[in-house]
Amino acid sequence: MKINFKFNATIVEEIEQTRGKLPIENIVTDTTLGNLSLIIMKAAIMEDGRIGCTKNTALKLIDEYLEDEKNDKNTLTFDIMEALADAGFLSRQMDVNAFRQQQEMIIQEANQR
Repeated sequence: MKINFKFNATIVEEIEQTRGKLPIENIVTDTTLGNLSLIIMKAAIMEDGRIGCTKNTALKLIDEYLEDEKNDKNTLTFDIMEALADAGFLSRQMDVNAFRQQQEMIIQEANQR
């Protein structure tokens, strides 16, 4: 399962204001369920094309996302970062796939010990 995101200035500003005027670069590194659900509440593209949802729906989406064995909180964070970079709210030169590969290497090394 994949959650698709739509970020624009209004959505990012709402997230920043809700989080006490923190910049989006800081917010995206907070992987608490409260923060991840906030981002989904504001920016997830729903099946009917609407942008955003309720907190209960956001938490349900997280549960569904995590049911896929290849997904975890880190992959969700990387998906969010990738969507923010694609929209220009994080550096477009940032290679999120490099983060994904680095995580995979770390896991493989840890599993070999």
